[in-house]
Amino acid sequence: MMSRQISHLECRKVTLDVTPKETVNDLLNLPLVRAGVLCFELYQVNKPSRSGVVVTPDEVLAFWLDECSPADWYKSDPAFDARITEKFKSTWQLATEGALGLWLTYPSGALAYIILTDQFPRNMFRDNSDAFSTDRLARAAAKMAIDRSWDLKIDEPARQFFYLPLMHAENLCDQDRAVRLIHTRMPEGGESNREHACAHRAVIRDFGRFPYRNDALGRKTTAAEQAFLDAGGYGAAIRAQQSAE
Repeated sequence: MMSRQISHLECRKVTLDVTPKETVNDLLNLPLVRAGVLCFELYQVNKPSRSGVVVTPDEVLAFWLDECSPADWYKSDPAFDARITEKFKSTWQLATEGALGLWLTYPSGALAYIILTDQFPRNMFRDNSDAFSTDRLARAAAKMAIDRSWDLKIDEPARQFFYLPLMHAENLCDQDRAVRLIHTRMPEGGESNREHACAHRAVIRDFGRFPYRNDALGRKTTAAEQAFLDAGGYGAAIRAQQSAE
């Protein structure tokens, strides 16, 4: 599969031949990957993208962490959303086909993969069910990276993106873990993130899901959920969390 022999002491970018049929699990079963001695960066995919340029992990991180500011990360702006769609949709599509598994073999690559599959869909497909379609990929990647303590190799505030897939989960165990991780692993600037994590957890405790996703996902809204939405929805949850502290 590899185009050249690599010393076990090396950690560098290599050119790989990867097809979309090779799943993340297949790639992570490579002996050298399991041994944790190599860092890979996917530069070539032998099936060309149908709709645009395929980017590298470094390009994802340069855009999200360097070109964009923290204020950009959570804003709703059609022009900004369109920019992300143009730059990254083709690469996101490859992730849905299992072609980016080698991003998951080193900390910064895993971070780029999580941003691509958890953050960017929320911009590219705002108010559409596809916004959540790769949450499971991001969540699996985040759990794998956290179990290996890769999150601790990334400085704040970028470290938070390892925890957001858990915060986005409609699962109380994942929500509890997100709150705990943000509290214990973001000592410098985790206060705002912790408020949001606690608010997300409170919504899941009350409803078992996020009611404000119902329309996008075609789910029927219950009377209790409608009352929550009418009272301000997530904004009200944040205010309740702030007043409780």
